[in-house]
Amino acid sequence: MKLPIPIAIVSLLGMTVSLLTGPAARATEPAPDTTPAVSSVEGRFVGQAFPSGSDAFFAVGGSTDVLNPARVTLHATLDQALAASGRWTFPSVDASGPVTTTVGGVTRCLQPDPSQAYKYVYPAVCTGSTAQQWGWEVFANDRVSGYGLVSNGGAGGFLRQFDGRLAVGGFGSVVDADRVTPEGLDPVPVAIPVTLEAPTPGSVVREPRPVFSGRGTPDAVVEVLDSSGGPLATATVTAEGTWSAVPTRDLAPGAQSGTVRQRSDDSTANWSLTYRVVTAVTVRTPALDATVDDPRPVFSGLGEPGARVTVLDDTTGVTLVDVEVDGSGAWSQQSLRTLEPRAYTATATQVFGEQRTTAPLRFTYREPTPEPGPVEDVTLLSPAIGETIETADPVFSGRGEPGATIRVIGAWGTEIAAAEVGDDHRWAAPINKSLTPGRYSGGSVRQEIDGVEQSRAPYDFTVAARAVVAPLVVESPASGGVISSSVPVFSGTAQPGARLEIWSAWGDLVGTTEAVAASGRWTISWNKSLLPARYAGGTVRQIIGGVETHRSVYDFTVASVLRVTSPRIGDTLTGTRPVFTGTATPLADIEIIGAWGTRLGTTKADSSGSWTVEWSRDYLPGRYQGGRVEQRVNGTFIDQAGYDFRLVR
Repeated sequence: MKLPIPIAIVSLLGMTVSLLTGPAARATEPAPDTTPAVSSVEGRFVGQAFPSGSDAFFAVGGSTDVLNPARVTLHATLDQALAASGRWTFPSVDASGPVTTTVGGVTRCLQPDPSQAYKYVYPAVCTGSTAQQWGWEVFANDRVSGYGLVSNGGAGGFLRQFDGRLAVGGFGSVVDADRVTPEGLDPVPVAIPVTLEAPTPGSVVREPRPVFSGRGTPDAVVEVLDSSGGPLATATVTAEGTWSAVPTRDLAPGAQSGTVRQRSDDSTANWSLTYRVVTAVTVRTPALDATVDDPRPVFSGLGEPGARVTVLDDTTGVTLVDVEVDGSGAWSQQSLRTLEPRAYTATATQVFGEQRTTAPLRFTYREPTPEPGPVEDVTLLSPAIGETIETADPVFSGRGEPGATIRVIGAWGTEIAAAEVGDDHRWAAPINKSLTPGRYSGGSVRQEIDGVEQSRAPYDFTVAARAVVAPLVVESPASGGVISSSVPVFSGTAQPGARLEIWSAWGDLVGTTEAVAASGRWTISWNKSLLPARYAGGTVRQIIGGVETHRSVYDFTVASVLRVTSPRIGDTLTGTRPVFTGTATPLADIEIIGAWGTRLGTTKADSSGSWTVEWSRDYLPGRYQGGRVEQRVNGTFIDQAGYDFRLVR
């Protein structure tokens, strides 16, 4: 029998028409108690053949060709089909009549053409014939259930989709057909009320944006609302009836609740949880910028119980700590690596679930100071007593008390060399003059602490007649000079055949040449790239026959290119006093000079090379160009950059 549809629903929502694949059934009269309805309603031409899948729904658009069957398109969801369908007029549920649309301003009626294969349906001239009369039938099968359209009072068969065109099916029983539902209503299965599976009510979450998930009606839109009704997250239920949604904003710490609502049927589910913020990692020891003397110090701090904390050396990438935060929220571990004497920068990283927090570490490791003991007397190891040396510029060397002053006094009471004993108890004092060949004795090496002589040792050596040694001269980089290359190249003059060594201030051998050329000219490249900074305190040493004859202390700066990060060329600034920022050589002098030579501001780059200069007074709106920013290191001009910007208020 025909299934009545309330007129209010039909008139508001229209009708959708489904593919009908079974044989036709005979039309029956409406039940005696059927409510009378209008003869026709308008709606979207949409139908369904399968419960789900990419071809579950079809849509019939408005045909523009009166001679060809109506084309259809296939869609995965009802919403997609509705968007692609055309507007048609259908008979009301309790009457038969034409299915019409407007083509080129003319009303056309849907009609099967028996002369075509599969009886394709096309928009024909409306004649009022029985072939153009359609009626609604209700049915159900093992796939879907709902309404179907039958032509010719049931003799023409059911509408179906075939080969991309709308066609009429064969003959048979209604139950073999597919379903049609009123436009806008969710298809079978019947709407499934929304449920919430996670987070469970009253649970504690640690993520600021926890995943909400549950079940609902396929293709329905689910909203997660906060306690005030504000939207927190949305999702579309999958074909399998599951949904999950991630909030678009972070939850506030503490207990909170709200509602999950499914739009299609207004079903709801309550949610409640407590968001407990993950404790960020902090470092207690070593304290920031501290100095430690333990080669394997204990690193400690606070964090989230159960989280994993690692400490990585920023310079080498070596792992110093890998430990789990205990139940009290504390962590500690002795360094996994033995430290080397230097300044350290490192990063403590805590991982808890998907959340990661970090904390910086800066400290310096120095070898422990030995316990005070007896003062070590000075000893002279070179030149040894009675030794004949091959250089006219000897370097006195030996052992003594760390920190003590060593003075070499000649036979006539004049100081000819001086040095300080290093932490390794060793000292080396180059002579301050060139000696002529002959024997030298009667002088002494004296060790003084706080100006008081503690011990002395005599010297007695002979300079060979052939010992005429050229001095070591370092021409580049000049003392206090500036270079632009990150790989310094040292050059100068020295004794032909001599070995030259460059030692860093940290005691590393950073460059050598085995033998100076016969011309006396030499060049040595540093064995690694240097960062922009000042480098001082290291030495260049000349060695002949295994004996150091000369040394020169270097002091130079590796310059960095001046960069103006703001304002960039063409920028617009707001205000009356422009603020310039950029990067340059660490501790370089930065000065802004106007187009007419006006000095607009100066500063000094910090240890990282960053700098900021605010112009010294207020300026009117306008375009400012032609000036420059200059960089100088130790008074030496390095480079400059021009500016061009607009100032507005």
